[in-house]
Amino acid sequence: MGKSRTLVWCVLLTGLGPCLLLAAELDDRDPAYYHTGELAGSLRSADPLPLYDADRQHLWNRLFAAVAIRRSHLPSKRGGTPVARIEGGDKIEFLAWPGTTYWDEPETVTLLENLLDQFLNQKGEQLSTDPLRRVMLQRDLWAAFDFLIGQNIARRGDLETRRRRTQLCRRLARVIRALALPVETLARLPDNYALAIQSGRFAATHEFDPRRDYLPGRLISDADEWQELDFHQPKLHEDIERRFVFLHTRAFRGRSYFRVFYRFPQGRRQLEDYLRQVDAVGVDWRTAGQNGFIVLKPDVPQIPAGTEVALLQYLIALDSNLQPTPTSLVESVRVTVFKSVDGEKDAATNTNQGINVAKYRDCSNDTGFLHPARAWCRVLTVSDRDAACSSRTMSRAIRP
Repeated sequence: MGKSRTLVWCVLLTGLGPCLLLAAELDDRDPAYYHTGELAGSLRSADPLPLYDADRQHLWNRLFAAVAIRRSHLPSKRGGTPVARIEGGDKIEFLAWPGTTYWDEPETVTLLENLLDQFLNQKGEQLSTDPLRRVMLQRDLWAAFDFLIGQNIARRGDLETRRRRTQLCRRLARVIRALALPVETLARLPDNYALAIQSGRFAATHEFDPRRDYLPGRLISDADEWQELDFHQPKLHEDIERRFVFLHTRAFRGRSYFRVFYRFPQGRRQLEDYLRQVDAVGVDWRTAGQNGFIVLKPDVPQIPAGTEVALLQYLIALDSNLQPTPTSLVESVRVTVFKSVDGEKDAATNTNQGINVAKYRDCSNDTGFLHPARAWCRVLTVSDRDAACSSRTMSRAIRP
């Protein structure tokens, strides 16, 4: 398989495949983390972060820490020597890698049970009426619930372990319900991507420079400049239909939904012509029909240099009837700019392969978030630029 075919496969089927994101996953310069040496990416302390309230010992901060911060004994780099680390913190991903038993350990379970009981007994949902704080804490707890219930569905662990998980999930479910908001309130959550553009903090053009904090201003508003691509939804039985979703959505188990946008250098017509060309000569339809998935030919037409791809991750909340409800809150943005498409090395790009990748993610520990007089809008912002790092930080506050 040649470089061109591999590149097209990543772009067409995943929008922003993991093969292009290795250079974009570095942490931004958050002072809560180590950024160099063997502890790079580790939290400096296991204490609760001041995310939901300025008081680190606030119940919500302690509950978040219990599901989002954990100690580990892992190498900082693949193949390295294991070191004592503190993982997690203000991240989107729930830390439960395959084979982990951390969430079944008595100390972990007891800590979570006590905090959840305190929340339920003290009506912890009343500690904040801010809908943004509520949906974010609900998301954090929903991730833990999904993992634990999935472990039981897979019948991992002995009977007693599964019973403990069941009891923990019942507590989590009650807190998740207590935090739920009416669908009308969820519909009024802010469009934080639009607010980020309006803030004026981002470059409107990229100039193929990975140091520019580029965020496309007309990504969602101009369908002629940026085109959204989605899966064709065939009328097939349920088992097959479940395959026609983004792998990203499956990875987050429906707690997020994803939208993929493309911008070809010459606009919509060039993209439509390209897709017709791929459909006509680039797909091995015989093999695709046998496998149930698209299979590209080795000589599939390549995307043009200058193509841009944006992957937006949106939050899904559970409403007061516990129905999954899409919201306007963007949790992360990944923008890929193809300076070239031949796969050759290019040291002027942050992947060293002719491709610039920038990632903007949500980050709660912003000073504006902690100030009660300021609006909490989760605006994308850059906390600290690092020329060698294409990861960016999405803050949840607009500074006046």
